[in-house]
Amino acid sequence: MPLNRKRWSLLILSVLALMAILSLLLHRREPRYHGKPLSEWLAPLRADYTQILDSGQWGENPVSWKDGEDAVTAIGTNAIPYLLNELTFKSPFWKRHVPEFFHRWWKDDADWKEIPSHQFSGHVGLLALGTNALVALPDLERLLDDSDNSKSAQQVIRYLGEKMNPPFGRAADSEDPRDGIRTVTFYCLNHPTPAVRQAAVKLLCRGYVSTNEVIAKLTIAAKDPAPEVQREAVKRLETYQK
Repeated sequence: MPLNRKRWSLLILSVLALMAILSLLLHRREPRYHGKPLSEWLAPLRADYTQILDSGQWGENPVSWKDGEDAVTAIGTNAIPYLLNELTFKSPFWKRHVPEFFHRWWKDDADWKEIPSHQFSGHVGLLALGTNALVALPDLERLLDDSDNSKSAQQVIRYLGEKMNPPFGRAADSEDPRDGIRTVTFYCLNHPTPAVRQAAVKLLCRGYVSTNEVIAKLTIAAKDPAPEVQREAVKRLETYQK
């Protein structure tokens, strides 16, 4: 006997409930500050995300975003794994398509809205960390080769650089929007962490910096005290000298 609509609904809801539980169990645990999860502190910053990109200024509620920035700063680099996870978050297949299925099933006029992107949280959280977020450069540099996340990674690097080199915000039309990426690259070539310096060497060769500057910086990096940075710089330098 075929299942009627009610039984189908119960079956689907049971499967969804199981998936939701598994998703919660597998999701990366959020850092907390003053008893609240990081996502709550990021909410006012996320709300102002569009305005930040358009003008470089936070929104009209400075108290709420200041609290959010203070929370991210207090959590510090412990927030980075969670923020990178948010930056690269992609809704599971079932979350993206189940609402559409129900809409077709009942053919009602419900407003099935697309699930909001978590990338906003990752972006503004890393931005709020400022230079402390630069320890994530190895991950961000790798994401530049990921077609799903390259744009987000590029924006984070760029706006971190522009925040380090005021005025923070979108470069004027007459300015090169790559200036922020160059700022991060040059700064990180002298970062105390070898993995960050190695990532900066890779970023140096991605076309954001003039060839003469690349060769000059690689020549210096080839004498870096860390062997992995030396090897990366020498390998890259050989491609420019051929």
